Amino acid sequence: MKIGFAIITEDCFVNQIVALEHQFHHKAHFFNSLGIVENLPHTTLFQGEMKEDINYFEIADYIADEYAKLSKSRNLKFSNIKYVPHGWYFLMCKKSKELSTLHYLVLNKIKSFVVLPDDRMERITEEMPIIQREAIREYNYRYAGEAFCPHITIGRSDSKNEIILDEMNFALSQINLVAPVDRITVYKMGANGTHEETLYETLIP
Repeated sequence: MKIGFAIITEDCFVNQIVALEHQFHHKAHFFNSLGIVENLPHTTLFQGEMKEDINYFEIADYIADEYAKLSKSRNLKFSNIKYVPHGWYFLMCKKSKELSTLHYLVLNKIKSFVVLPDDRMERITEEMPIIQREAIREYNYRYAGEAFCPHITIGRSDSKNEIILDEMNFALSQINLVAPVDRITVYKMGANGTHEETLYETLIP
């Protein structure tokens, strides 16, 4: 099964990010559209193909409990929208000590359940940093381990558009980028790693 574990912010911030993506969806030629039920804006802790016997309910509850212990503010701090090859537009999140620790706790829980296809290294591109190549080799996920890069994917298109990127960042400047965290979800991965469907969710205690 292809699933992910994610942090979801409170509805107000989610709604604002969905509205921002909708504002630029057609102009940017994004492949997928964000929503409040399907393709939910999310900050991934890990995603990939997992063995069927993984108990993701238990792991999600564990993540929520550990996050509550680690984070005093219970906020995610976002900065700007960045283009990442090939075609990705990421709303960058501060890689805090708490988030990094949480990510490694997740890795420890899921590592034995991760499916590692023999052809996974074929995904590597020339511009990909060494730490991302190692993440694919070990976890089949580009942003695992040292390469962890917390973000919300705004969308993906065929290419980079500097004008659209500038316009999106200007629109983003009207949003409070300190976002309270609401819950942890387990999601079914859709096209381009979207949060296609919520399989399980648990509130931060």
